[in-house]
Amino acid sequence: MIYASARVLFSFNGKPEATVIITKQTVACGLGYGERQRRKHRAARAAPLPMLAEGREPSGVLVSSVPLLAKIVMAVLFAVSTVSAQSQEPPVEIASPEQIDDYLKNYCVACHGPEQQKGDLRLDGLSRDFIQGRAASVWVEVMDRLNLGEMPPEDAKQQPTAAESAWITRWVAAKVAEAQSQANSTGGRVVMRRLNRAEYTNTIRDLLGVTFLEGDGPLKDLPSDGKVGGFDKVGKALLLDPSLMDAYFRMARLIADEAIQTAPPEFETRTYTIEPEASVPKGDYKVRAGENGVFRYHSPDIYFAPHLGLYPGSKLRIPVKGTYRFRFKLAGIPGEDGAPVEIQIVEKFAGNLLTTTVGGTVEKPEVHEVSVVLDPKMNREMPMLRFLNVVGYGGEVTQKHHVFLRLLEAGGNDPKTLLRLMARERAEAPNRFGVSPNVLNRDKHRTLYVESVEIEGPIYPNWPSRAMAQLFPNGIADGSDRAVALAQAREVFCRLLPLAYRRPIEQGEVDFILNMVQGEIDRGLPYAEALRIGLISMLCSPEFLLIVEPPTDVAAGRERSGIDSAEEPDGLRRSANDRKYEISHYQLASRLSYFLWSSMPDEKLFSLAASGEIAEPTVVRREVDRMLLDPKADAFAHNFAAQWFKTEEFARFAPDERLYRKVYSPKFKGLDNDLQRQPLAMFRELLTTDGNVLDIIDSDWTMVNERLAAIYAIPDVQGAEFQRVALPEGSHRGGLLGMAGVHRWGSDGVRTKPVERGKYILDVLFNDPPPPPPPNVGEVEPNIEGKNLTVRERLVQHQKIESCANCHRRIDPYGLAMENFNVIGEWRDKQDGEDTNWGAKAPPIDVSGVLPSGREFANFAEFKESLVEQKERYLRGLTEKMMTYALGRTLEASDRPAVESIVEQMKQNQFTIRTLVAGIVTSHPFRTK
Repeated sequence: MIYASARVLFSFNGKPEATVIITKQTVACGLGYGERQRRKHRAARAAPLPMLAEGREPSGVLVSSVPLLAKIVMAVLFAVSTVSAQSQEPPVEIASPEQIDDYLKNYCVACHGPEQQKGDLRLDGLSRDFIQGRAASVWVEVMDRLNLGEMPPEDAKQQPTAAESAWITRWVAAKVAEAQSQANSTGGRVVMRRLNRAEYTNTIRDLLGVTFLEGDGPLKDLPSDGKVGGFDKVGKALLLDPSLMDAYFRMARLIADEAIQTAPPEFETRTYTIEPEASVPKGDYKVRAGENGVFRYHSPDIYFAPHLGLYPGSKLRIPVKGTYRFRFKLAGIPGEDGAPVEIQIVEKFAGNLLTTTVGGTVEKPEVHEVSVVLDPKMNREMPMLRFLNVVGYGGEVTQKHHVFLRLLEAGGNDPKTLLRLMARERAEAPNRFGVSPNVLNRDKHRTLYVESVEIEGPIYPNWPSRAMAQLFPNGIADGSDRAVALAQAREVFCRLLPLAYRRPIEQGEVDFILNMVQGEIDRGLPYAEALRIGLISMLCSPEFLLIVEPPTDVAAGRERSGIDSAEEPDGLRRSANDRKYEISHYQLASRLSYFLWSSMPDEKLFSLAASGEIAEPTVVRREVDRMLLDPKADAFAHNFAAQWFKTEEFARFAPDERLYRKVYSPKFKGLDNDLQRQPLAMFRELLTTDGNVLDIIDSDWTMVNERLAAIYAIPDVQGAEFQRVALPEGSHRGGLLGMAGVHRWGSDGVRTKPVERGKYILDVLFNDPPPPPPPNVGEVEPNIEGKNLTVRERLVQHQKIESCANCHRRIDPYGLAMENFNVIGEWRDKQDGEDTNWGAKAPPIDVSGVLPSGREFANFAEFKESLVEQKERYLRGLTEKMMTYALGRTLEASDRPAVESIVEQMKQNQFTIRTLVAGIVTSHPFRTK
């Protein structure tokens, strides 16, 4: 929260009549909205910064008529009153100019004034200009010293109170953030930017039909995208640096080769079937079965010993990188308890491919199929069949059955010569589990029968490829007839260029590409290669690589003059330097598609742009519904939600294997990936069902698969795919904060970190991250042997550091409220984790607290209630984040009316997510440049 004041100058016929000053404590309101944005950049340090006027008050707006005046006054009054009432944060007091003068005079100037300048530092008369000169760096140094408690020194005659110092440090932080905000400002205009890697990959897919194997293509080979405001779509971080052009050229070359192929793939798809029984020589079988274990087929009592593997090795040889399909014919015979056989199919690099139960009979086995990308440079082992629940030794211990298989090299030998199965009981079971194999009655235990494994690959979707069929529906010309070839080239590029450039094209643009193709043919290149050169030229064009929105297209994009203020939705006059332009219909189609699909417009959007219907708000809302139900909207869930929720950081710390052994059992192979997928699955479910965005805070349902359900103690969930499940009353798992990925993010693998969890809530849910800590203050100390202090007790000690106290009062209640969740996201009522042997003396978890607003809560359920009470703060933060993603720029003060309007629309429409999306795409900022 900040102090905001608005001065409105009443004007009639150009003459000022009266001045009204409105002051209120508010998070952000009306013309003071920029302050909230500037608070997010307190980490900024002084460097040469853009021009920013010093000492200006929010001076209001000159208006020219009573109706406009009334609108502005009412808007400011409404914003001040409603936002203040909605806020859950207390006011943050920042020093006034007079307080700064008094502080320097009383506590600083004696050592850093005209008579002496200790450390070559003089503070009297120090400029308050954080833009020009070195004053900003001096002020930052002052702030750091105050935060550290180093100044004034202990022997100084006068000492400031903690509150006085806090006022000064907050003022410096606010000024630095203000300067940084000015540096990031684009004046509300979208900076021309390049496609990010995800957008480039998806656009190539939709334009040319070219897709890439996992680990290949633009996502791997193009340089990483920069981020601003947490998103990789902001123009300032996506400039087209000349150094990138070499990477784009090489990528275009690769794409052209993939798109235009005149011969089938070098390696044909082949299928191999391996039958274990037929592959075991009798002599070898008898010896090994007698010495090392039991190995029998085609009888009611079929056994595999604890380890089943290749002999002498389990090497894998494949001819070429590609997708390979594995079909396992299996039967699972339940044990005495009737529990089904459970298996996993795991690949060394891809991780868990399938977790399932196996039924069937020896006479009629089931078929379980998986596909995986394999690379001859990396993959040396076959996917492994893992028997999850062979025997129950008590507790959570299970023993594994392994099946290793070997794929023939293309054109290789008889499969029978390449596979041997050996069954052996090892002595490791007694060593690891303290159980002798001799006591196991195999007739009572689950049994897995493997009849055969079929391996097919490399898999090609079809031939001719999708790209060839898309580019040349009637087949590619052979080039023998020059005129026919050039006519086909003209037809191809007349069709491609409007799609690639995402707008109508000029004849000269087609001629430029065709002249290049013709020139290559004249130099003796084959027709197909000349076409590839033309394709490379198109893909390296700025018209393709950049999101281009020129303001001169007056026919389709009308300039918004800064003079006719009556047309501005916020009622504010624009200066000549603040002109806005309505983007063209085609530009609007591109904004829509890259917002919701991270890809180019489809045929329907191009058609609506051509007819002009896309300018109608009702049409756009209808398109939002259509687009969000399209599979391509998965990109919105992945690209926006993943960055909003920070899912890529969820597994940044691995749980300590000694303390959290459970997640390292075979059953939880692939859990890290599940942690990242869960919030994205929930966001996708909201998009599909037009769900309530408040469900992100708390809900009576969640998305889980079998592994996560085991962590959450949710019964009757099977399979690796995410599914929506209703939560019982009193469940702690509703919403984002009940997800194990968030708990892992707010931990270091050994102990929970409430400060990190609190920062996560403030940033992700409220778009109001706290400033970074002062330098050299350290972290909350780990437990010292013998003390066994809880995290809460150690945080109380940490707050005794003067420079830490203010921020922790704001952060810690949010983080401590989540202490019932341990490092791996399991619910706990007593302290656990760390290297401390808590034992029976483990203290109970205390999550009670008081939010900065004064709202008290006693447990996690009441805490989530307090978050729902802050729903307007949450809705505003979510709208700001999604608008930043949609616009490709950080928000400005002028965007505030649009944000407030969208929040109101959500409140009137059951808080549905499509109301939010539709509000953004029909807003003034989305339709102007």
